[in-house]
Amino acid sequence: MNLQKYIASCGVCSRRGAEKLIIKGQITINNKIARVTDRVQENDTVKLNNKLIKPIDKKVYIMLNKPVGYTCTTKTFKDEKNIFELIKLKERLFTVGRLDKDSSGLLILTNDGDLTLKLTHPKYRHEKEYEVLVDKKITIKNIEELKRGVFIKDENKNQSIKVKAKSIKKQGDNKISLIIAEGKKRQVRQMLSAAGLRVVKLKRTRVSSLLLGDLPEGKSRDLTDREIKSLN
Repeated sequence: MNLQKYIASCGVCSRRGAEKLIIKGQITINNKIARVTDRVQENDTVKLNNKLIKPIDKKVYIMLNKPVGYTCTTKTFKDEKNIFELIKLKERLFTVGRLDKDSSGLLILTNDGDLTLKLTHPKYRHEKEYEVLVDKKITIKNIEELKRGVFIKDENKNQSIKVKAKSIKKQGDNKISLIIAEGKKRQVRQMLSAAGLRVVKLKRTRVSSLLLGDLPEGKSRDLTDREIKSLN
């Protein structure tokens, strides 16, 4: 099995995250530093930071309505609230696309690395929908600019890239529903800033076919078999 896929099947991280671990030299196969091109055979021993990792038996899929003020990371920091405080499970989970501390809404948590890859890799172009409240009246010019495309900073590539809204619907003088098909860091906030608008409130309501619906803020639930199948 491809090493990145094996690491993801252990519930450690996504395949892209696994590649970063390999490059950093944190993965060994039979006590030898692994390479990105390595494959895992049936009786191989794979370790992360000298700790044995094995494929998980049970896959977990959870939807959380993230409140404002919570961070989306497996690391804990003093005096900072973390989304995993809201999920009381023993399984190691990771988030499928983060929401920043000041944003709220739909968040998927899972230990399925393959699903994480499908929902986050740019080539799959899964839609994400947001309700956004801004600081002033939204004009036709603002909307046209967002649809044509604006330049934002891509921190992974350390350069500016052009992104655009796939769809925008006005829901009031200073409120819109916006759909994007990428998932760059703080993308929606950066896009609206580039169009001269400051985000006051940002809530994610949909990821691909999965809708937040009426799930109360701060609460979570397991995804149904039908929902899981629709995401794959």
